[in-house]
Amino acid sequence: MDAQISYAISDAIQLTATASNLLDETYYQYSSTPSAPTSIYKNGRVFSTSVSVRF
Repeated sequence: MDAQISYAISDAIQLTATASNLLDETYYQYSSTPSAPTSIYKNGRVFSTSVSVRF
């Protein structure tokens, strides 16, 4: 589950906060059969913020 929220401070400035993998899930990748995964990923939660400015 991911989430994103944005807030416009003015017409020229916008703040954005993003969160990825909020449930801290493990990802499995399969080639041909679910009993033999080819890759397993445990990346954890990722949080980021950004500011956009228009001139």
